[in-house]
Amino acid sequence: MENLQEKINKRIFKLALTGIVLVLLLGGFKGESQEVFYLDDIRLVNYWAENRSYSTTCAEEDNVNVPIFGSQVIHFRVVATHPTYCPCAYDGCPPDFSGCPPDGNGGTETCTTLWDKDGINVIEVCILSDWWRPYSMNCVVDSETASCHYLRWYRKIVGENSFPQFLVLYEDGNMRLKPHPPKGIEDVCFGNSVIIGPAVPATRPYVDIQEVRVNPTAPSLDITYRNGETAHINLSVDRSQAVGEVEIGYSTSTGIPFATFRSMWVEDGNCDVDHIQSADGDFPILGSWTSLNGPWWFFYRKFWSKHNTSAPDIRIEVLPFPDIQVNGSDGPFTVTQSDTTSITVSLDNNGQTDNADWWLAADTPFGLFFFTFDGWTDAWVPGYQGPLFYLDSFEVFNMPVLGLPAGTYTLYFGVDTVMDGNVTWDSVYYDTVVVNVIEHIPDFSGTWDGSWHSIWCPEYSGNVSATISQVSNSLSVNVTATNTDFGTITANLSGFVLER
Repeated sequence: MENLQEKINKRIFKLALTGIVLVLLLGGFKGESQEVFYLDDIRLVNYWAENRSYSTTCAEEDNVNVPIFGSQVIHFRVVATHPTYCPCAYDGCPPDFSGCPPDGNGGTETCTTLWDKDGINVIEVCILSDWWRPYSMNCVVDSETASCHYLRWYRKIVGENSFPQFLVLYEDGNMRLKPHPPKGIEDVCFGNSVIIGPAVPATRPYVDIQEVRVNPTAPSLDITYRNGETAHINLSVDRSQAVGEVEIGYSTSTGIPFATFRSMWVEDGNCDVDHIQSADGDFPILGSWTSLNGPWWFFYRKFWSKHNTSAPDIRIEVLPFPDIQVNGSDGPFTVTQSDTTSITVSLDNNGQTDNADWWLAADTPFGLFFFTFDGWTDAWVPGYQGPLFYLDSFEVFNMPVLGLPAGTYTLYFGVDTVMDGNVTWDSVYYDTVVVNVIEHIPDFSGTWDGSWHSIWCPEYSGNVSATISQVSNSLSVNVTATNTDFGTITANLSGFVLER
């Protein structure tokens, strides 16, 4: 490890010193406002939720309408967890139209299985005859494609022959999540939904999706909206929670939210949500509050409800976004031992100044190591502990690779918002970059001249000349063969030398 430490310790120490200076700056300005100080300027980052809900007597009407704003958000998470008063027996989630006005016979639903190939995931697509928007969306899984108004995702519970739904995504941008049911319970209900995308605030907000690509392996969704903007959602689900981590590729502003929470409330005990929590406090969902500051909001039921009793609570939180790159690229990147490599890190804290463990780690051919102020160690310890702050792209080191053994190096940069000196996987946010180091072979070039003859036809003979050149592991060979009967033949060969 000494060789690695000697080569990068100076640059890492520069990063640490910069962190200390920024933390001291932040410490002088801590307070209720969310001010984030750059090295070269100051910006104010605000995140807030607005109360645009209204009263209703209909338990099947989404009267809870909470758009969430933050013009500089690039990364947020939606977490669905079981209600605090559960586990609850599954009742089939029957609708309740008793307080609703008559709406005719309703539409018919036609659903088909689009993908069922890995024994873990099943993707189903549905068309609704009276869908309220004039569009459908294109649903793609591998080579399978279908037009639909919404898709349903079923995922196997580990160790059991059970495939409950955990996600529904609608053409109008609404996403519903729920965790797998607790052990011994058949299923749980859907309830609340979150519009993922720039839905203009309205009584019934929406953002039309043109295409969604499903990756069952990741698992993830890639969404393209009708305006050409995008979102990427990384997904996970187990018996405790379902999580969607959203990377924003769409525009937001003080008037366009990055997400909108949708639900229903008739009264406490007949609702899918009855309270909202944030850093500002705890409030009834249809209370007198008008705006609540972030960077997190928890939508939950304080009281048992007869409507969708087992439907989950929802937490929406803006996330820090770390990044690590090699030579300006997210990698993977291949270098020889003669090359120079630049590693940069950055962190968009999205306005968060919580205390955190800061981690910088290297998984090398000779072990896993972590940076500390005392150097690299194989002990799992963070490099720094302190508040989150905005860190612009910073060069950790720029050095020749010579001296590092050939092999694959994976570098990690991240923060853990539970500052306890350990990795808390539910609260760690990190990025990785892979660097493949190959052996350097010294450059050389030369020319070889000779003659040739055929062992089968001795009358055929001639001269041959070969020029061989290698520069930075790139090999080229030019061969020229001559004969009085058939003239001159040339061949040009090139390749890449990985090792001796």
